[in-house]
Amino acid sequence: MYKCPSCQARTIGLVSKWAARETSPARCRICGELCFVSSVRSSGIFVASVLLLTTSGFLAVGTHSPLLFAAGLVGVFGFYAARWHAVPLEPIPHAHVIPGTKAGALATLFVVLQSMSQ
Repeated sequence: MYKCPSCQARTIGLVSKWAARETSPARCRICGELCFVSSVRSSGIFVASVLLLTTSGFLAVGTHSPLLFAAGLVGVFGFYAARWHAVPLEPIPHAHVIPGTKAGALATLFVVLQSMSQ
C-alpha cells in the first residue's frame, strides 16, 4: 500500500497507483481525496522501459545471444517495477479531474483494433 499524499494513510493499492491518472485518479479510503501519477512521469517510465528493451534486443541480435535478451527482459521488468514503486502520488482537487476521456481512449483503441483486423 502507498501513502495518500493528503492524509499520509497507506490506503492506495499497487493497481490503483498504476492506473491513477488525471482522468481517473485513485481515491483515499480514509480522507476521500484524489491522487494521481502525472502523465509525464508514467510516460517517462514507459518510454525508458521500451528503450531499454529495444537496446537489449539489438545487443542480443548483434551477439547472437538469446540469453542476453532474456537478461535484458528481466532487467526491464525490474526497472519498470522499481520506478513505479518510487514514483510519487500527487494530490488532485476534485474540480481538476478531466471527465470522459477514458471512453475516448477506449473508442480509439477499438478503432485501431478494427482497422488492424481488416
